[in-house]
Amino acid sequence: MASGEQYQVFYLTGEINEFVQICISSMDGDIDYAKIGMPEFPKTKPNQVWIGATLISGGVPIAIEEERTPTRDYISKAEWNDRIVFPIQYKDLSEDAVVVFRVYCYHVEKGYVPVGDAVLPLFSSDKGNVLRKGTKRVKVEPCKKSNCSISLDVEEYERQRLQRLILDEKEERISTKKNALERAEKYQTKMMSGTSTTDFLDQFTASIVPAFRQEEEKRTGSLIYISVILPEFDHPVKIQRNEKIPSELPTGLTQGRTTEDGPVTELNFIGQSNEMAGEKMYMKLTASLDAKGMGDNKPVSIMEYKKLEAISRMPASVTVLNAEQKALLRRYGRYLAATNPKALNIFLTQAIDWEDPHEAAEAIEFVKIWQKIDVEDALGLLSINDSNVRSYAVDSLKSTTDEEFENYLFSFVQALRLESQEKPGKRYLTDYLIERCRENFVLGNWFYWYLTVECGCTNGDITFYKWVRDMFGYKRNPEHKKETEKQIKLISEITKLQLQFIASPLSRPEKLEQLKQWIESPLVKEIFADGSIALPLNPRVYVKGINPKSSYIFKSNKAPLKLPFIVDTEKTKTKGKINYENKEFIVIVKHGDDLRQDQLIVQMIALMDNLLKKDLMDLKLTPYHVVATSPVDGMVEFIPSDGMGDIIKDGTLRDYLMKMNGGSIPTQVMNNFIRSVAGNSVITYLLGVGDRHLDNLLVRGNGVMFHIDFGYILGKECKPFPPPMKLCKEIVECMGGKGSTQYQDFTKLCCECYNSIRKSSKLIMNLFQLMTDSNIAVFQEMGVKVIIKLKEKLRMDISDERAAKIMVGLIETSVNALFPVFVDSFHDFVQYWKS
Repeated sequence: MASGEQYQVFYLTGEINEFVQICISSMDGDIDYAKIGMPEFPKTKPNQVWIGATLISGGVPIAIEEERTPTRDYISKAEWNDRIVFPIQYKDLSEDAVVVFRVYCYHVEKGYVPVGDAVLPLFSSDKGNVLRKGTKRVKVEPCKKSNCSISLDVEEYERQRLQRLILDEKEERISTKKNALERAEKYQTKMMSGTSTTDFLDQFTASIVPAFRQEEEKRTGSLIYISVILPEFDHPVKIQRNEKIPSELPTGLTQGRTTEDGPVTELNFIGQSNEMAGEKMYMKLTASLDAKGMGDNKPVSIMEYKKLEAISRMPASVTVLNAEQKALLRRYGRYLAATNPKALNIFLTQAIDWEDPHEAAEAIEFVKIWQKIDVEDALGLLSINDSNVRSYAVDSLKSTTDEEFENYLFSFVQALRLESQEKPGKRYLTDYLIERCRENFVLGNWFYWYLTVECGCTNGDITFYKWVRDMFGYKRNPEHKKETEKQIKLISEITKLQLQFIASPLSRPEKLEQLKQWIESPLVKEIFADGSIALPLNPRVYVKGINPKSSYIFKSNKAPLKLPFIVDTEKTKTKGKINYENKEFIVIVKHGDDLRQDQLIVQMIALMDNLLKKDLMDLKLTPYHVVATSPVDGMVEFIPSDGMGDIIKDGTLRDYLMKMNGGSIPTQVMNNFIRSVAGNSVITYLLGVGDRHLDNLLVRGNGVMFHIDFGYILGKECKPFPPPMKLCKEIVECMGGKGSTQYQDFTKLCCECYNSIRKSSKLIMNLFQLMTDSNIAVFQEMGVKVIIKLKEKLRMDISDERAAKIMVGLIETSVNALFPVFVDSFHDFVQYWKS
């Protein structure tokens, strides 16, 4: 080597395994709508500014978009100093790699408006394709069209980029003023970074830059610049030219789409979603979930805040987030933990890879720093197959009231199967249910019978449920156990009698006589000899016998029994702690049907009734009692009422209500009717109740209407062409027709009811989610589709105003179908009610 010859030390891109990153420092310049080709917009300052960044390498976009919002209204300058990491390593960059920025502003009248685009090449072509470093100021070229996407032919894009670089070079040679401006700005950048040590030049530069900029703006129009900071390495980084373009793109990149004219690169900006194959690399990049350092401590931008709020409201069980949404959850995990307890559910279900032991362990540690969650979100966590998360969820459930717990218990029992494979000591939900129910007779009654039904299901976890029932019996209050034993004996004897009737060739009158004899037999008297018995159907009501005179056998091959139990009012008041005014509690005993579906729907009606009343809405709902005592046996509370089919045989609904109320319809009776119809219409719509006909719509003398028989639910239907809302012609006519004040009140109540229930959408969906693996018929057939259907009905993604309009549309569609004049297209809906 000759004397004085020097080595040039540099890196090759192929040696750098780090991910490409940039820092968006700031943006300055005035935004003038007229000067960016949109004179129709007012010449006012926008409130906020966003910047989207997309890296293009080899003509392939890396669709990672980061929005940055200034902390205050944009006035000539905004600062972010936020880092963006792209899911591609430096070693995979091509020499034509560029970062494309798009600037948006928000105007109070026009919403989001694209301001302009800026292109930053990552390699300096005039310096031997060396990776650029340090602070760069990129000029924003104005948008000429108000759109949010750009499609460029790859070759045309390269041609334009080279032309732009050549033009810039020419302009630098011929424009001394612009050259001076850029040199002054470059020196000012060094001054701000602390690399300049010449004070007098610092002061001089600070004074001349504004003047240069104003003069340049007069000559060329408004100038907007983005300041970007690029990483600096110990030595220059050159492109590794000896590498051939791989036949397959590196991990994290995707092919652009191809048209007849050749390959097209699509740059995706705000308002667009595009699933990229780079998601996995991006997720790996953001996979660190150390609870001690997760997330940024800096304030969240308004745009990101809105995104996080929207994500946290999504139902975790049926939501699939894209990579960018998951990364947003990860990035602001600490912020969410401190401010948004409702985000924990979707954070754990969507942002965590539970198959990765290390990540799962870190997630559990992170749960410990999360702000306390409410019962609604705790229910959602029970579905996560991790005992530690379930333990945390169970701890959060301990704040439930007895009334709330009673509403949730059926779902809890169905969810116990999630713990069937857990080791003793880690069955947290099981232990909690046993502990909560063992000293509370009402809760213990429901718990016992729910478990008993599961123990009899041949397609369920029989062994596990029997073990739970035995453990509950072992720990239960002895007095409560004795009460349940009396219930078991009563139900056993009734079932034996019912099976005899089913198999007997005797006529119905003969069977009725046998029923009355049985009620007055020594056997039944012995059952009640030890005192009153708490009804399994309603453990708050104590009964001391059965009235033989009004007992009945319905016309059916399954011989359902109508048994009027005589109420022990004193014991009901003291032990049941309720004032039950009726002397009889009438029960329908059924055999041959799985009543768990009816039990589920009636309990949901009861839950929604409670939710509505908390929202100061009493819609006169009738959540009667249902209990399954085996997979094929059960009891249903009989509510004195008349079927609509029987009512209209003798006249109209209005005639019936007048007859029941002394010749006129009191205002309160009509109010009860309108309210109950509204509440039941919305709830049966949400729960997808099918097979509606005039015989399972019942009306009471006080005007209250309610539904019975829920064999078809959650979208299952036995008839074709079901109307969206279960309204019949007779109901609308009773209100006075479509033009009446009562009908308008009905429509308004439906909208209010719908929006009130929608507030608890996550609670309802989480309760159903706990049952998706149960052996109840509808869940066996539909599984998670049940939750999807609920999500479609509840419309958690829209405002109350929009939801009200949708509800009005559903009502109009259903009602119009009932009153066709010369339009045959509504014939199908009419046939639904006739079938």
